[in-house]
Amino acid sequence: MAKINVNYHLLHEAIDDFEMDRDLTAEKKQVLLQLILAAQGDYYPSILELEAFESNLKKLDSLKPNMKPWNRIFKQCEGFEAKYY
Repeated sequence: MAKINVNYHLLHEAIDDFEMDRDLTAEKKQVLLQLILAAQGDYYPSILELEAFESNLKKLDSLKPNMKPWNRIFKQCEGFEAKYY
């Protein structure tokens, strides 16, 4: 996971405000966004990874199982699922 260089007290205040459904300042929103973006690729997929996975699932439906293209795509799907599920 990428490291973030933010004011950690502000981050915890922002998390608390978010949990309590209080308004967030622009600065607190920015700190939360930095945290969310730092987690991308480690804890949740990027939009490109997600779209590729969804495309691969559709391709699997149109290919015959146990053929080289199907096996390759299936392995890619397994890798995605192992990383994110």
